[in-house]
Amino acid sequence: MRALGASEDQISQWLSQQQKQNKEFAVRPENWPAVELFLVAATQWRLAANGAPYGLDYAGVELAARWAKLNITPELFADLRIMEQAAIGRFAELRAR
Repeated sequence: MRALGASEDQISQWLSQQQKQNKEFAVRPENWPAVELFLVAATQWRLAANGAPYGLDYAGVELAARWAKLNITPELFADLRIMEQAAIGRFAELRAR
C-alpha cells in the first residue's frame, strides 16, 4: 500500500477496517511487522489441485513485500512462517467441516 502512495493514516484505517470485518483481535506491537507482512502476502498462496492452500509462494511474498516497502529480515521471515503454518492448519479445519 505504501508503494502505491497510501499514507500511514490510510493504511491504519484499512487495517482497522479489515480487523473489524474479520473479527476483532489484539496484536502486540512487536508482532505488527509480521501481521503486516502476512496481510501483504495474502494473495500469494500456492494451491493444491483440490484448491487447498498448502503454503506461500515465497518469491511472490518477496515481491509483494518489496512493493509494500517492507524489509524482510530473517526474524520477520521466521514469524511469517509461523503464521503460515497456523493458517494452513486453520484452512484444513475449515475444509474438514
